[in-house]
Amino acid sequence: MTPPRRRWLAFPLRTLFVGVTALATLLGWLGWNWGIVRERQLLRQEIEATGAIFTLSMANGNIFINPARNPMPFPRNWMGDQRAAGILVPLTFTEDKVATIRKVFPEASVYAYPSPAASRPTQ
Repeated sequence: MTPPRRRWLAFPLRTLFVGVTALATLLGWLGWNWGIVRERQLLRQEIEATGAIFTLSMANGNIFINPARNPMPFPRNWMGDQRAAGILVPLTFTEDKVATIRKVFPEASVYAYPSPAASRPTQ
């Protein structure tokens, strides 16, 4: 008489459904955060190439914003996202572009300034 085979990983089907749902929810949430981080990184590269200046800490009225003491939430900080305290954009940016910047960087104060190239005298 042979001994009965040992059954590995015997669990109810309900447990499998709960586990798959929990894993899918976690991965979906991480993917959503990754999309936000990627959008912020791409927009930051794009607008820095056109002359915008990102400040990581600044005093805004009575509030001092310091990202070292107030980093991004865990998954976004882990994925390489950085908090922007202020964004100085050239006056050549359209209102739509500034609205997009404000939407993607809601924590930052966005200020317009005349670009150095526009203020140079022509000869």
